Amino acid sequence: KGNKNPQEIFYESTQKLFNLLSHHPYFISEVARLRDKYKLPHQEITDISKLLQWKSMNNKKCNLIAQDETLYGLINDFKIPQELKKSAKNFAYDFILTNNLITPSMFETGLNIIKYSPKEKTLKLNQGSVYVEITPFTTEREMKNSWERIAENRKEIRNYGIPKTSKIDGRVWELYKQGSITEDICKEIKKEFNKTSFTYSDVNASKHKYKIALSKLRKIQ
Repeated sequence: KGNKNPQEIFYESTQKLFNLLSHHPYFISEVARLRDKYKLPHQEITDISKLLQWKSMNNKKCNLIAQDETLYGLINDFKIPQELKKSAKNFAYDFILTNNLITPSMFETGLNIIKYSPKEKTLKLNQGSVYVEITPFTTEREMKNSWERIAENRKEIRNYGIPKTSKIDGRVWELYKQGSITEDICKEIKKEFNKTSFTYSDVNASKHKYKIALSKLRKIQ
């Protein structure tokens, strides 16, 4: 973990967050409501090229969705670190358009250095600290070129506090929400993950862990 660079930490944190959001009942229901509001097609858009093509053909509708206050409110309804909210909003926007979990297409490239300013009222910044905003596409060269400014008074880059989850736990939850019975979930997990054993207890444990992770973003029943 200590050898990971800032780009890797950010990317891994956003991917964990996106997976949790895509499985959260509240997020799913709000996405469905917004899709109905703008009469979006029911079929899934499954790749970036199709998404970009659809956006170019429906530019006016995309702009209305991007400016919808509900989209901003949706992200604020979850316990998401401030550093990830911009990425989370972009993800929610693309998820609304695609009805599917794909690589977000609206990330801005580059690296932004944010310092405390008394004029800044929306972000709670500590005076004397330096905040670095990076994306999955921030390059190592950009990090190195900006390091002198960062190191003047740097803030340790952390893991953003996104709950840890496993692919198996996420898949168990997905199958469970699709209505699969425990016996079938056991069979599917053994098949997909090449496991010799996956018991009823393992299914219950995975559901419990994933529900806790989801509830850390926003409590669910």
